[in-house]
Amino acid sequence: MPETFDVAAVSDLTEYVTSRLDGAERPFFTLILGAGFTYPLVPTARRMLTDIPWWLHWRQSVEKPAGSGYARQFRDRPFQDEQLENYERDLWKRLFEGPSEKTIGELKAGLPDVSLPGAVTGAYKLLMTRALKDLKTRRQYLRDAIGRIGRRINPPHLHLAGILGSQDSEAWQWKSPFCRTVLTTNFDPLLQRSLQLVHKLYFMSDRPEMIDAPEDDDTEAIHLMYTHGSVHRYRLLNTEKEIADARERNARELKRYLERHSVIIIGYNGWDDATMDALATAADFDGQVFWCDILDPASAATGLSPQAVEFLTARRGTASYVKASAAELLEELHRAVVGSPAPEFVIRPLSPLLRQLRSVELTEREAAASVSGRQEINSFAELVRLAIKRLEEADRLFTAPSDGGQARVPPAAGEAPPAADVAVPADASPGELASRAVLAAWSGDSKTAMALLSRIIDDPRATAEERADALVKRGKALEDAGSHAEAVADLEVALTLVPADSALAAKALDALTSSLPETGRHDDALAAYEKLLAHPAIEPAERASALFRRGILFGELQRKEEELADYNAAAESPGISDLMRAGVLINRGSMFRERGEIEKSVADYNQVLATPGLPGWMRARALRNRGNALMDLGREDEALDDYLPVIEIEDATVDDRSSTGLRAAGILMSRGNWRGTDAIFRKLGRVPAIAQSPEAMANVQLGVLTAAAQLGDQAELRKAAAELLANPSSSAVARSLALRLRGQSLAASGEHAAALESLNESVEIPGLDESEIADALMVRATFFHEQGRAKQEEADYTRVIGLAGASDSNKADAYMNRAWARYRAGDYEGLIADSRSALAIDPERGFARANLSIGLLLTSGEAAAVVEMKSAATKLSAVSEVEAVIKDLDDLEKSGKADVSSKSLRAILEARRTEIATADPGGGG
Repeated sequence: MPETFDVAAVSDLTEYVTSRLDGAERPFFTLILGAGFTYPLVPTARRMLTDIPWWLHWRQSVEKPAGSGYARQFRDRPFQDEQLENYERDLWKRLFEGPSEKTIGELKAGLPDVSLPGAVTGAYKLLMTRALKDLKTRRQYLRDAIGRIGRRINPPHLHLAGILGSQDSEAWQWKSPFCRTVLTTNFDPLLQRSLQLVHKLYFMSDRPEMIDAPEDDDTEAIHLMYTHGSVHRYRLLNTEKEIADARERNARELKRYLERHSVIIIGYNGWDDATMDALATAADFDGQVFWCDILDPASAATGLSPQAVEFLTARRGTASYVKASAAELLEELHRAVVGSPAPEFVIRPLSPLLRQLRSVELTEREAAASVSGRQEINSFAELVRLAIKRLEEADRLFTAPSDGGQARVPPAAGEAPPAADVAVPADASPGELASRAVLAAWSGDSKTAMALLSRIIDDPRATAEERADALVKRGKALEDAGSHAEAVADLEVALTLVPADSALAAKALDALTSSLPETGRHDDALAAYEKLLAHPAIEPAERASALFRRGILFGELQRKEEELADYNAAAESPGISDLMRAGVLINRGSMFRERGEIEKSVADYNQVLATPGLPGWMRARALRNRGNALMDLGREDEALDDYLPVIEIEDATVDDRSSTGLRAAGILMSRGNWRGTDAIFRKLGRVPAIAQSPEAMANVQLGVLTAAAQLGDQAELRKAAAELLANPSSSAVARSLALRLRGQSLAASGEHAAALESLNESVEIPGLDESEIADALMVRATFFHEQGRAKQEEADYTRVIGLAGASDSNKADAYMNRAWARYRAGDYEGLIADSRSALAIDPERGFARANLSIGLLLTSGEAAAVVEMKSAATKLSAVSEVEAVIKDLDDLEKSGKADVSSKSLRAILEARRTEIATADPGGGG
């Protein structure tokens, strides 16, 4: 989490808002909305890099004859079009060849490399200034791009309209208005459309060349201020120069209004424009400022504009950053201030219509005729009356009878869902049953929803389309419940009831592609994918999703080339969202690594990590995978830089945080950085999800134990050992190590009885293999040696030698150490035999050869001993090692065990000591 600015949660924002709606006369808040508020309906700057070339190409193709493959109205970019792709590469080549700023980045495969810093901004400027060469062309592109939306609006606009429409209702009368003015840098009419849906009056200021300070807090109408202009006007601010020309005057006007309010900023990056200038130069604000964006706080420190970061940093204490999408934030805000998860016209759509009709003022003549019953059927008054009556009946059918005329509202987060009304009339129509099924599902009562859908399916009055729709809905519910065979049965019947080219057939196919693989019908699933991808009703985003999911299925079937082909196609699909594209690239990056194409793998992860707004868990996965690929390339420092942040990402999976932490710790262990290793494991231990997982904590406890042993921190070592031994998920190997280390610690402090008890347990732990038993025996043998218990020491070494699964290193050490134990007992032949056995396993052991030399000196004479000592000396690489053997010779002469002279052996060793010291004057010890 960055320390440069304050960070708040969505709940902090909603609590603050509700606390300030306290009955003041004027609205306390104003909103600033950026491009993130209209995503994904209106393309972001990044999406415009592919959308504008398609629009330019489409304009040249409009007059083509029917059957050319191009719609007369501007549509989403075609999935594959070689002619378009060639045009696009040629366009970018021309743009990049002209005079340009250094910040535009580079071309990759003929297209801008958007993974480079500043590349999106630079390429966007090129398009706006050189591809769309004048104001008229830029305005026409934006009109066409917005016209492509049709009548669609996105959830944030609906929720905002719901809030702004509710603030003049009776239920709101004791609260102050929430907001009367909305500032936006967008050009689209989505705010206007959404306000029309709730019948809310509004007026617009959309001429950026003459913005005046808003003076509208005392009117019920909503003031929409388009600070860069709107598509309805001639003048728009697109280019850097246009924005700069309007900045100073407009900032001065906006600043005065912003200073009188608390400000909520949503999806605005912080352009170098009038709005940003007004925020930055404001003396103060009447309340808090909340800057909301989809970036996590760490990414926001670099992902937002420098001006935005500077503003947040300078306003610590009064401005906070909130990580939230526009959809998430507005839904929670609507729930907090209105008391429902959606506007009334969504929950009970007929009620607003009833209010509108009841507000119609009839003339005296029409009213009198209505009362006397003499009205004509075609009279205006009678038409109004009949419309009201029918809507009232429909409204009662739309809501459950027990609701008392109130629409059922879905439960708030954390609340138990209300029981769905089951008192459905026996003669309820299929349409009524469908409405009630939707309400039941919305309230969380899946059992009632399924029962109602089943009634539709069995109802002879239901049309084929109504039955098919109910079958698809029930199939999806069964799929969600894990009943895939039953889901497939419903979906396959649905496909027989509707035309193959219908939208409902596409929905059934989409659901089938998920359930068929779960039943083992992989060939049928692939056939369903083929039909789905060729379906005329499939949207670009759905096509991208289908390609991605089919790629995953191909991977599970080990059809790797087809898997890669689908990932490639999905990644380049014009309908794919940034989030899904990141998921595709993560999977493709893993494939490239499996194929040994490591540089391609790293490139895919670079693209993922350059994508703004990724959820933390996805960013963590990309960092982990890129770190693994960098390790393959030997770029250990870069891998460590990727691994370490994953530990701090709160919504990363337990496995990602744990496994990545272990990899980072492994790097630090290899470098002898035990304090860093200890810090990593302690961070992992503080992760709630890891702390609650005994399996994950076993790894953490083992790491803390190992680091404490290396650092010589005996108190921490014993504490870590106790925690590991108390964890039932600790492995036998880890438990044995903990007991050995605890035993050594107890022995070092003189607690010999407790030490031996711990070491005995380490050997007898159930589940150890022979290699691990040998490790424990070697430690216990060392303890016996230090205690002078030669028989027990020798017995442990003998046991290691007899274990077929003991490592060569342990066996060589066991022979060498037993040889010396036999020497101390006067068994010189045993010394020689065991030394030779150790050297047979590892000829490079200098101490074993030195021991053999001493044995030969005692049994065969000086000549044979000299030969072996000369060889031993070459294997000793440190002064301390040489001096240890010299001490053994001194002890031999003092012991009086044999009347031999070690003078010649000593001379060999002293010469070797001098040689080492000369070669390494400062070391060798």
